[in-house]
Amino acid sequence: MTISTHTRNVIIQFITGGLIVSGTSYLAQYVSPTIASIFWSFPFSLFPIIIFMWLGNTNIGKIREFALSEIFGMGLLLIFIISLIISLYLLPKHNAPLYALGIAVSIWSVCAYLVWKFNLGIIFSKLLKHQVLKLK
Repeated sequence: MTISTHTRNVIIQFITGGLIVSGTSYLAQYVSPTIASIFWSFPFSLFPIIIFMWLGNTNIGKIREFALSEIFGMGLLLIFIISLIISLYLLPKHNAPLYALGIAVSIWSVCAYLVWKFNLGIIFSKLLKHQVLKLK
């Protein structure tokens, strides 16, 4: 039985993602939650995506556009973390983690929708390209 290149790439990407998540979980449980959060904050998932895009002969312009748009992904992650922490401090202790997650996901969803709806990633990347060209 021969596996197609596309299927092989999906399997490799799935395993890579699983290793990142399980590695972070392991660090949080057995080493230190602080070390795990530092590990997770590093954009490990960005590297395999860019490498797989490059290996798949994706146009360099598309890869560059993806990397620029990832800035908004990091910003949305920061919004999620801040809203989660604030919710955990403001809610009563009994069911705080569940409610805090719900609030953080809701805030993240609204922000993600606004980024998508108003094409903020595209607008930002065009502004950034204009500034970079101006510096040259």
